[in-house]
Amino acid sequence: RSFSDYQTALAANYVLIDREKRRARITQKLERFASRFGGRVELQGEQTALLDEVPDLIEHPSVVAGNFPSEFLSLPSEVLKTTMIHHQHYFPVIDQRGKLTSTFLAVTNTPRDNVARIARNAERVLVARLRDARFFWNADRKTRLQDQLERLDTLLFHKKLGSYRAKAGRVGVLAERIAREVLDSDDAAEAAYTAGKWCKADLATDMVREFPELQGVMGGVYAKEHGESEEVWRAIYYHYLPVGIECDARPSQSELGRAAVSWAAVSLADKLDTLVGLFHAGERPT
Repeated sequence: RSFSDYQTALAANYVLIDREKRRARITQKLERFASRFGGRVELQGEQTALLDEVPDLIEHPSVVAGNFPSEFLSLPSEVLKTTMIHHQHYFPVIDQRGKLTSTFLAVTNTPRDNVARIARNAERVLVARLRDARFFWNADRKTRLQDQLERLDTLLFHKKLGSYRAKAGRVGVLAERIAREVLDSDDAAEAAYTAGKWCKADLATDMVREFPELQGVMGGVYAKEHGESEEVWRAIYYHYLPVGIECDARPSQSELGRAAVSWAAVSLADKLDTLVGLFHAGERPT
């Protein structure tokens, strides 16, 4: 028997041996299913990583569609996407305007005759997660971001460098100096100081404790929710970026808006504080 016979026999028993063929089939099915609902799937950014991961979890891919109550669309899109993509490995469906819909797609090994049951189970698990997220969202919004700072005293950054509140205080002071003296922008200095001082406050929120992937992002969302300026909330939102040397590792100009200088100051200050502080504490790479 040849290798081709082996592949054919496996395929007859619901095992598609070629990983790239599995990936291509998943992509094709996702796009086709999304179009049935008048939408599309974004197979880029964080969903590229999911698309790269799923073929290694599935032997004979099928796609099922599920829905969640539209009332959950009032949650921030970042929360919805994180819940679906990172926690459930689902692909959100967006409409032609780029807005999230209440439809999602799940990749499964399940034969077609079990689709309805799989969809119901996927919906049940997702809705439970979204209820938790809505509870955290409503609870966190009752406390202004700056009022979360006291809770940072209980979160240790490093035993020789103090709490996250101490770190955030250092970042705020350094960010102001960077904005004023390095980036030559007195206008952005105050926003950089405020954003730096608050940039770790979301670590004390219920949402980030449950969804740690959203650290920084939720700080920006909460700051915006409480009426902070664009220069402040966007600097908080993106301050962990960049996380690599690739061109797309940093936020784009359209994402930063008027916050380009305050973001650069806070991002640089945070990284410098970590780097210099850890060397000072004796945590040197070996």
